[in-house]
Amino acid sequence: MSFFNRLFGGKKETNSEDNGIVTVKDLRKGWRFEYDGESWVVAEYSVYTWDNGVKDLEWEVKSDTGRKEYLNYESVGGSMSMYKEANIKAVWKEALRRMTNDSMSEGSFNYNNIKFSYADEGYADVHGTGESYAMNNWLFADSSKSHFVSFNKYENDYSDCYTGIAVADNEIRNIQRKTAS
Repeated sequence: MSFFNRLFGGKKETNSEDNGIVTVKDLRKGWRFEYDGESWVVAEYSVYTWDNGVKDLEWEVKSDTGRKEYLNYESVGGSMSMYKEANIKAVWKEALRRMTNDSMSEGSFNYNNIKFSYADEGYADVHGTGESYAMNNWLFADSSKSHFVSFNKYENDYSDCYTGIAVADNEIRNIQRKTAS
């Protein structure tokens, strides 16, 4: 929408679903899609509101073969990534100590023969279909920004870790709305 239309009114912006085109950011609980040679169903849906006001989307997804992962959509830039839970001590044994001492940004580490360096951090309020909570997040990436490690510390002091990979737009295919049973 142009600057003048926003200023003086004009055609209301619509989401892609209103136009009959369904994209990743339209996914809702129960919907299906194809990724990595498998069929996935959305089990949960969450909105992350970061301390800078940006809202990102995340879907807990389950494959027909039993894999559980998390599809993330960044609203600024539209990049996507797929994460799975990992053992925090196996990924970076220093992580828990560094989270406690607030020194995460000073570190880099190797995991699965990939060097990860500090990329970003933030605080988020997360509101999902299953639960709501607050968390601190530290993101590490490889030099190509195609592999990621996300460390999270929650309001109850529990910490966890997820490893992820970048996902191209064309890798998420055949999005299907939930059908009535």
